[in-house]
Amino acid sequence: MTSGRPRGSEGIRGGCGMDISDLADEFGIHPDVLARALDAAADLLRMSRENVRPADKRALRGIAKTLAATIGRLSATAVRERLVDAAVEAPDRPDDDDDLAYYVAWCAAQDRVDRALAGAQDLLALVRAGDVFKGAAGRPQYADWTVAIESLLDVWTRDLGRELTISGHPAEPRKITASPTVRFVHHCMRVLDAAITEQACRTILQKLRDQDARPDTAR
Repeated sequence: MTSGRPRGSEGIRGGCGMDISDLADEFGIHPDVLARALDAAADLLRMSRENVRPADKRALRGIAKTLAATIGRLSATAVRERLVDAAVEAPDRPDDDDDLAYYVAWCAAQDRVDRALAGAQDLLALVRAGDVFKGAAGRPQYADWTVAIESLLDVWTRDLGRELTISGHPAEPRKITASPTVRFVHHCMRVLDAAITEQACRTILQKLRDQDARPDTAR
């Protein structure tokens, strides 16, 4: 949610170029309640879009380059020996054989440095994998839509106490009008300027219903 006073119906109308009063009337929702729901969904949509961007891949490339150079420098013999010397911890109690005590401490320090470098190598492999990873087509956009639709669905079922109904699939043999839930979510998403089809809304609602085991009454 945005900080401060909710924008209300005037804020949504000004921001999206639409008057939401007709939408509020159609579903019997107070305009201010609907405006707050749209405001929250819009914020989630914006934040989701900002979190999945090509800039992320550029950032990973930069990190991989820096990390690889750092690992190479730390692995140099002279630098690694300095790290081992710095990691040596004197035994808590003096040993009768000082040479043996130091040798044990030196081996422990060497193992610590080796594990640290191996961990850095593992991290580098993950960063490089994240750079080249290709998600399924359309996945980021569907993820954006899903967070907004989930917020709208919470308002519909929890805040307004409406029943979750999913129906009106184009492939159904008989003509069935889209359910109130599908129409509400689709209209709201269009108010938020999301280029989403009614069928995409239905698909996302079905996935959310399956994940949360929400009751569904098809009609």
